[in-house]
Amino acid sequence: MDLRANSTNNGSGRDEPLGIGGLGSLRILLVDDEPEICYLMSRLLKIAGHTTTIAVDGYDALSKFDKGAGFDLVVMDQNMPGMRGEDAVAKIRERGWNTPILITSGDLDVLERPSLRVPGVSVISKPFNMPELLELAAKLIESTVPKSL
Repeated sequence: MDLRANSTNNGSGRDEPLGIGGLGSLRILLVDDEPEICYLMSRLLKIAGHTTTIAVDGYDALSKFDKGAGFDLVVMDQNMPGMRGEDAVAKIRERGWNTPILITSGDLDVLERPSLRVPGVSVISKPFNMPELLELAAKLIESTVPKSL
């Protein structure tokens, strides 16, 4: 796997991170019950120039929001024990947080769930690669940014 898949050579001979859609460095909350997935995604996102915080499930994610941690993006697995991703999305929205949320799932039926077909939420099917995730994240973030006049 090319860890520089989201980088460019600016003529200096060094690869530079592109970030997400030119939005710069983001604070990203990764929510997944599989430690290996969190570790790998965190490493790849850090290489792309972002800061990551890991939550092990939906309850842990809510706790991090409750503690005042601000995030620019949440990347959350759908199928976790205790609280599914879509349930965590509902709780996050109930609390008034409008952070863009990207749900990851190997279950194609998730794409059609009304609870996830709302503004500020997108679903990416597993398996995916990091450039796909970053591209979808950029579109999601850009769609939630208010348009200036």
